[in-house]
Amino acid sequence: MLGRPGAQIRVATHADLPKLEPIWLEFVEYHARLGDKFKYYPEEWPQVLDHFAKSLQQEQSALFVAEFQGKIIGYIYGFIFDNNPGFHPRRVGFIRDLAVSEEFTNQGVGRSLVSMLEHRFSERDIEVVQLYVAIENDGGLETWKRFGYENYLVGMWKELG
Repeated sequence: MLGRPGAQIRVATHADLPKLEPIWLEFVEYHARLGDKFKYYPEEWPQVLDHFAKSLQQEQSALFVAEFQGKIIGYIYGFIFDNNPGFHPRRVGFIRDLAVSEEFTNQGVGRSLVSMLEHRFSERDIEVVQLYVAIENDGGLETWKRFGYENYLVGMWKELG
């Protein structure tokens, strides 16, 4: 399924979860370099791991991994949520994380992960997928546009206190 021979996209298993840590750290460190709003807590990896483990048991969630030569090189995590009553669409697919190890970027891994999650959403009659991209993340914005996504909201932030 990937442009890279021998690589595959598949549903994550519990055995895969500890192997996601280095990719998750790359993901959060990348975002932390974008600005102060993207602080992260590496010591909370056990809680992240627990969250991923719970997601494997929830019908509304999906976690896929990209594997190459026995090594996890990327993952995508998403879920389905009910929209507010009275608004279209009634149910929405949401992509929470897309992370690919830097040495495997621009090789079709991310696109393959996204396609797999979109397919899963489609199987569950989801017609719209949403996600957040940091406004400072020019590469991410361009990538998502190449994948067919478009801007539709502007997120706002205000620190209190």
